[in-house]
Amino acid sequence: MITFATYNLFDFGRNDPGAVTDVAAREKNLFEVIRDIDPDVLAVQELIGATPEAAADQLLRLADATGMECLIPQPAGKAAPRVAVASATSGFNTAVLWRSGITPIAWRAIGPGDLWHALATVVLDIGGAQPVKVGSYHADPFRPDRRFADALRVVSMFRQDRAAMLAGDCNAVGSDRLPDGTFYDPDPYTDAAWSPALLHQVRWSDDPEAPLRADRRSTEVLSRAGLRDAAAVLRADWQPTAGHWPDDWLPARRIDQIRVSRHMVPAVRDLKVIRTELSLTASDHLPVVVTIDPAAILR
Repeated sequence: MITFATYNLFDFGRNDPGAVTDVAAREKNLFEVIRDIDPDVLAVQELIGATPEAAADQLLRLADATGMECLIPQPAGKAAPRVAVASATSGFNTAVLWRSGITPIAWRAIGPGDLWHALATVVLDIGGAQPVKVGSYHADPFRPDRRFADALRVVSMFRQDRAAMLAGDCNAVGSDRLPDGTFYDPDPYTDAAWSPALLHQVRWSDDPEAPLRADRRSTEVLSRAGLRDAAAVLRADWQPTAGHWPDDWLPARRIDQIRVSRHMVPAVRDLKVIRTELSLTASDHLPVVVTIDPAAILR
């Protein structure tokens, strides 16, 4: 079995003296959470770095602390391996790591000029019928229309004939439905007390008295493109991944998702949200872990 995890690291690498918790202590907690999960593949978001070089340094530091790999060998003649981090104009970078023994085959990233944050993708040989393209994605938190447009660009990176997993912080609740037609993710905003922060998460209405509805358009793009939410595929017990942090003014919600292509659906075995005393103090997001049976990946 192979474990895939996604984790928004909450400003990893930012030295913020005004942070809610001590930065060094929180990083120590982050490292421990990841080591406890012991994932085979890990998608991360919010590696802070204003330049590609700074982002790469942060990923190398994370890899060293957690015992994972993040270097992609380059063709002969290249000076050094590629660090598997996607640089973003916003400085909130994304990356993919893997355990020793898993072979990286190909790498591609999009970010500056395309996305508000970034998408890191690496094709990995995990021992299945075909290699798996793994993406780490971080959607725009503040602009629903940009989030929708970004999702359209993201799905262009995933071919229908390839085994693929897209993991990350979607900054929107899921749109996948259960067999009875209801959403797997309940709407967390229907009964929420009004807050200006809701403007970034609910569908716009010219009537300020209209009922609040979650804006699910961006996750619907992912679903229609064939990237199904693993939690809905498994009909796993619903668990939030955000809403526990002291200065998070939004309700508990599930915005961190792992999505799988049709080739991966038969291979999905289990999904967990890691909600522990340690993870609740390490980040404003909780990690999500999916177990995959490589032998069940479709060719």
